[in-house]
Amino acid sequence: MTRLRHKKRESFLLCPQCRSPEIFLVAGMITGQVYLCKNCGYQGSLVLEVDAPADATTKPG
Repeated sequence: MTRLRHKKRESFLLCPQCRSPEIFLVAGMITGQVYLCKNCGYQGSLVLEVDAPADATTKPG
């Protein structure tokens, strides 16, 4: 039987209010994940996870 190998895609988090990538995890564990945006001050558990474009992951060469 052949196993399918999935290409690992790079992704990054964005703030849901200002779409800034300057968002960081500030709490976790029992309370769940809470993120803080350095750009607009958003604090919450909802963030956008976006896949990097396919051409951005390949290096020219």
